[in-house]
Amino acid sequence: MTKRLLSLPALAGILAATLLSAAPVQAKELTLASPLPPGHRFTPSYIQAYADKLNEVSGGKLTVKVFNGGSLNPSIPKQYSMLLDGVFDIAFVAPIYTAPVFPTTNTVSVPGVCDSAESCTKSLWRAYPLIEKETNAKILAMWTNESPALITKGKAVRSSADMQNIKVRISGPSEAPYWSAMGAAPVSQEVTEINQNLANGVIDAIAVDPASIVSFKLNEVGKFVTLGIPAQGIAFSLMMSKQTYGALTAQERQWVDAAAGEAFSLAGVKRASAADQLGLDVAKKSGMEIIQLSADEIRRLTAAVDPEVQKFRAQKFRTGVTGAQAYDMMKGK
Repeated sequence: MTKRLLSLPALAGILAATLLSAAPVQAKELTLASPLPPGHRFTPSYIQAYADKLNEVSGGKLTVKVFNGGSLNPSIPKQYSMLLDGVFDIAFVAPIYTAPVFPTTNTVSVPGVCDSAESCTKSLWRAYPLIEKETNAKILAMWTNESPALITKGKAVRSSADMQNIKVRISGPSEAPYWSAMGAAPVSQEVTEINQNLANGVIDAIAVDPASIVSFKLNEVGKFVTLGIPAQGIAFSLMMSKQTYGALTAQERQWVDAAAGEAFSLAGVKRASAADQLGLDVAKKSGMEIIQLSADEIRRLTAAVDPEVQKFRAQKFRTGVTGAQAYDMMKGK
């Protein structure tokens, strides 16, 4: 029998098909935007941690390229809208900077809901069914920082009387009623501005978690740290664009979900927790005075903010959720 030889083009086609079938599948890469510097504690604890976790659960088939330091967007308040516009796939978001959009999420900052980063993070996840209603993105992680210390330069705050009329930087306007009730004059400012503003006397005080003493070198401009103010930390999130999530395969969505959630968020709290004690240690070594308010002073300030808490509970948000519903769900009632 005469054997039929294949033509050179046919052989080339078979060889190409064989090579293609043997080629490894290329990983799909998502983009994550964070205005925070690489050295900020949230970068390794949540942002890079999520990228690493997704790479792990997907076996390297779905990866995240992290853009830190504002290289894709330097403005934290613009993160959410740019995520919705499809500028990046995943974003670090601080909901308090766009408070009208996230009233339920920001309930975690209302005095009396919780008292630590861990308990407040649990409060956020208890209220996830309500938070999901106001969020037009896929929530990957939610957490809070620790309750704020009060950093001052020219005047020590040792009592409720010392709070009167001092200009205090707060994270967002939703916190303002509580600080006003305590006698302060609150102003909202991005965290990246606070060092210079305290140094220049634009503000008298900064309300921020102790870890930020190191993150923003506040020990170089402040002289006093007051602890015990009846205020709470603020919420932070990692969010994925719904368009990105919807375009993933079913398997890829499973990987995204497996890397995300409450357990991941609480693990991040533990990873970041040492930074708060470090902030206080650095403050002491720098010569800052650490002031702990007395129980009586804390009770006075708590009583002062209570009428504002009741006003919050009476509110009704655009989603139909009331302040009381959000507050009580976060407390586990």
